[in-house]
Parts: sequence; structure tokens; C-alpha cells
Amino acid sequence: MEALVELVMEPQKVEPLSVNIESFIWGFGGDDKLVAIKETLAKCGIKVNVLLPACDMEHIKLAPKAALNIVRRKKWAVKMEAKFGTPYLHIMDMMEWHGFDGITDFYLQIGKALGIEDKVQKVLAGEEKLVSEKYQSLRIKFQTKKFCLFTGMLAGLPDLMKALEIDYGFPLHKICITLNPGFQKECGLDDKFMQLLYAKLEEAKKYMGSSADILLNPSGAEMQAVAEACDFVITGGDSDKSKFGRPILPLYLDSSVFSYAGFVKNMEGFAAIIDNPTLTGKHLLLNRLTFDKVFFPLEAEDHNTHASREMYARMWRKRRK
Repeated sequence: MEALVELVMEPQKVEPLSVNIESFIWGFGGDDKLVAIKETLAKCGIKVNVLLPACDMEHIKLAPKAALNIVRRKKWAVKMEAKFGTPYLHIMDMMEWHGFDGITDFYLQIGKALGIEDKVQKVLAGEEKLVSEKYQSLRIKFQTKKFCLFTGMLAGLPDLMKALEIDYGFPLHKICITLNPGFQKECGLDDKFMQLLYAKLEEAKKYMGSSADILLNPSGAEMQAVAEACDFVITGGDSDKSKFGRPILPLYLDSSVFSYAGFVKNMEGFAAIIDNPTLTGKHLLLNRLTFDKVFFPLEAEDHNTHASREMYARMWRKRRK
């Protein structure tokens, strides 16, 4: 991307209501996200100049025509701003613009950068109105159930709680956090910093009005009791949680988050599971295997893979030093 800025792009006359969008790193359903962004921008009178670098060389030359870059990675955008004066909106973490409020803020940031914030606001109000009734009815449906969350997140848990409890409206009854035993050592964190993290979780709970009980590194028996106290287990890719005998609600927060209609579509997917819960049961062959407690689907005795994972984690955290 930096090479394209330096060697391919050419000075252009800027089109005021136009943007470039970086086409990489949009996560699950990335194509749908880009389509949603393009469609919403078009309704606001904003043209997508190019998707970078998903276009031919001739279009890459014309990239400086855009009045704004919407980027997932900052380094090349900084270089383009220095060379051509193109400002950028950096999407460092897509959870920052999750939910209805997040979607609104995302497009208002673009509108503000292009000088048409009022027009964008009017368009968004109309788009939100189209699905607001459905959105509220789904939130009411979710409020009738109890959900427990199983996760390995610690620092990212406040964002996750905000997404589930505030954006979707799931009442979290219990939260079980199973940490990598080497997390503190790998991250170089002392006991004081870990205590600060735990305290911040409690602050986040109060801020969001959550009444969920948080269990840190619970035993198998404790997790079983948590699951039995809830109607649904919310979890990510660790499908071994089916052993607790509760229907699973998959954690797919990363899809279709840049349109109100797409967000409601996600909620309808959750609602379909809630209306027709499926118990996979405790007797699956999957649950007879000795998976690692933290790193599903690693086997508990797979020491070589554990050592490789730890080495990778240490190298990744040192990449900027």
C-alpha cells in the first residue's frame, strides 16, 4: 500500500464528496460490510472513488481524487496524507462503531469530514426509522430470557458486554472468563496491573447497568452450574460448551455492522435460534475428547502445539520493539 502511494498514485483535482475505502481486513462478511457502506454513502450523495487496492492500476493512479480515505490500517494513509493532503478516517477497531449508535456515529464522522453532516444525519434518521420497530420488538424478545457468556477475553470484555447488553439487549446473568494461564507472563503484566484490569471490569458493569455476576477461571462444576441457571449459553468457537446441556447462541458480532438493516438481520438470526433452540446434548463424540480448557480445539496433551502458540504470542507482542 505504501508503494502504491509512492510509486503509482498521481496528483488529482479533488472531488469534494468522494472517498476511497481500503478493501482489506473487514473480518467475517467483509464484502457485505463494504456493500452496506457504499450503499449508505450513495444515499448521502457520497461517491466511492476506488476500493484500494482492489482495482486496476489506472484507478489506483486516480486515488488522490478522493476527499477522504476510510482505512483499516493507518501507516499508508498517513503517507498519502503527507504526499497528497488526503485526510483519513481510521477504523482501528470495528467494535468502536457497533450497534445503532455506533453506525450513526460512523457515518456522521464521514459527513463531518466532508462538510455534509446535516445531510447525512437526515439520511440516517430515515434509514433507522425503517427498522426501528423491528429492532425494539427483538430487544423485548431477548429480555424474556437469561443468557450466560463464556469467554476468554479480559481487556476486551467491556466492549463485548456493551455489544451484547446495550446494542443487542441480551440480559447477561453470568459471565465466565477462562484466561490463558500464561496470559500475565506473555503480556509482561504485574499483579498490580491485573488487579487494575479486574477493577475496570466492575466499573464497566456499573457504567452499563449490568447485573451480571463475573466468575474468573471457574471450575467445570461452576461452569455447569452457571449454564443451568441460564436459558442460553453465548460463546465463540469453543463448541465443546454443548456439554453443559444448554442451547448455544454463537457469538458472531463481527458481521454486517455498518447498516441498521444489517444489524437487525443479525438480531433476527439470534431470534431464530431463541425461537427454535437446539440441544446438541452431552453425548456427542466431540465432548468425549480431552480438549484444552482455554484453546479449543487444541487437545489437552498437545504440548508441541501449546509451545508453538506461546512462542507465536511472545513474538507477536514484541513485533514493534
